[in-house]
Amino acid sequence: MPALPGWVNVRGSTPRGRTFPLAQPPLIEKAVPPESVRWTSVSWSGERRRATEWVETARPEPIQPIDAERAKRPLLTVLEGVAEGLATAEEGTELFSRLGSAAILRVPDPLWTPVWEAARDRERRANAAQYGLAEPTDNWLGIPQDRIPHQFEIRDLTRRLGISPIDLVRFPRQGLPCLRYSPWIRWDVDATAAWLREHATLPAHHTIAELDNLELFVCQAVSAGDAQPDEVYEALSGWYGVA
Repeated sequence: MPALPGWVNVRGSTPRGRTFPLAQPPLIEKAVPPESVRWTSVSWSGERRRATEWVETARPEPIQPIDAERAKRPLLTVLEGVAEGLATAEEGTELFSRLGSAAILRVPDPLWTPVWEAARDRERRANAAQYGLAEPTDNWLGIPQDRIPHQFEIRDLTRRLGISPIDLVRFPRQGLPCLRYSPWIRWDVDATAAWLREHATLPAHHTIAELDNLELFVCQAVSAGDAQPDEVYEALSGWYGVA
């Protein structure tokens, strides 16, 4: 079932079709029953053990060798593999659906969480300034409370406007306002539409069916050379909330 504007379809470890509101991403974990978190953690633990045993037994040759720096950003590493032809767009999409589970379950990232937390005060002040506020409000984005329901994540905003997520992450470099609360990125749907009208910017139109599987859409763009891995990394990291 398609997600309603302002909501996200949760796939993978949660029941198909379940939706959670995105008005407060730090509270998403409260929507997932603790039993399913424990069950999933056990499942992951078992898969890790089996995977380790397989690697030690089979001794496979890596298709995409990575160093410690690339290992810090699995999303970007996968996208680089797709760009280099080491993985198909479909394979990249499958990997992203698994990485996204960490965002749904709110698994803390020991490497990046301190970096994200250090940026949030500055980001909330910048968000507040977009609405003419001298100080951020008490909500997670620091903006007027009545504007919170108008903040969209990238998949639902692109579906509503019919534009490519690649265009959406490129436009802030040209002045399109967006709101950040690391690692998440949100867009005010009204401000985005107004900016597009003001700049007479008419991006290529895409259907909801094309944009419904956002991961596949962007992976295909990278595979075809229509987008750079770092652009798609920004889109997916700001949506999933993972590195």
